[in-house]
Amino acid sequence: MGSEREQNTHADKLSRHTDHDDWAIHSDIFDEINSLWGPYTIDRFATHYNTQCERFNSKIYGIPGTEAVDAFSQNWNTETNWLVPPPSLISMVVRKVENDKANSTLVIPEWKSAPFWPLLFRIEQSHQIY
Repeated sequence: MGSEREQNTHADKLSRHTDHDDWAIHSDIFDEINSLWGPYTIDRFATHYNTQCERFNSKIYGIPGTEAVDAFSQNWNTETNWLVPPPSLISMVVRKVENDKANSTLVIPEWKSAPFWPLLFRIEQSHQIY
């Protein structure tokens, strides 16, 4: 175990870390969607402070209450999955839903230039007049 100064330095670095992939849907919006297409049994990309379901998966160990780390290592086929992944994982999530034939609701940002966009939406080509 390191000195108190080393521990404080480590804790200070952790407190300054910002997780840019940590986003969630407001609970009122979740409740509305859950009443339409739920009930959701598991939140696949969450933490103890932003999960919308009693059961959730987290991306790192040590998150209180997490059922599993690494949602991709789980079978999604037997659940009704709530999916609000980091944008960098959306393409992988789409493939996982297809491969597991998973009942899921996937929430994504409207980001038409993102690599995942063509996987989800047919791109219509505009007609140009010359």
